[in-house]
Amino acid sequence: MIGACSFLRKKRHHDDAAFYSHWLNVHGPLAAQLHGVTQYLQSHFMADSPRTNDLARSLNVNGLAEMWFETEADREICYASEQEKVCDVDSLLFIGASARVVTDVTPVKRPPREPAKGKRVFLFNADGTRELRSAFRALSELPGITGITDHLVTKPGAEPTQEREAVRIAVSRIVTVGANEPRILDRAQDILLAGAGNDVAVFDSTEHYLV
Repeated sequence: MIGACSFLRKKRHHDDAAFYSHWLNVHGPLAAQLHGVTQYLQSHFMADSPRTNDLARSLNVNGLAEMWFETEADREICYASEQEKVCDVDSLLFIGASARVVTDVTPVKRPPREPAKGKRVFLFNADGTRELRSAFRALSELPGITGITDHLVTKPGAEPTQEREAVRIAVSRIVTVGANEPRILDRAQDILLAGAGNDVAVFDSTEHYLV
């Protein structure tokens, strides 16, 4: 499975409510029509949450868009399409800066097609090849964990426009964990980050499915 993950930063004059509303209710339905997308979800970051760490706040990004494709050919067709141009024009209305990476996606525990009640997004800045299989097994056995997705970054993705700034972000791996009770995510975080050091950005998030 191929992933296209985009980190988004709002335009300076937008407040959080206006940014998230446009992304979810205007841009989301446009992007959901793109060719070959088998799953499209948005993670809206909560910078003010005490569970978002200082490294995450320093990146100054407001959310993560995940699109999944069956093949690399589907992804390439998607981003060369006329519908992508429509999405690109709309994105200029609310996105101030962005960065995209292409990933190899593994649904460790496939999430249901409904939003989790709580979600954490973990960005590994350095060693994305760190062994996490034992951690994933332990997470999968935790009561209340609804979904675990592992994105290994394979390459940066070309941005669709040069009319907005690029987010400068170094990421080698993205792991998302959803749960039906937010408190369970604290235990999940302890398991996932054991021995990881201080180079993992942690975002407390809300989750929104569009495909």
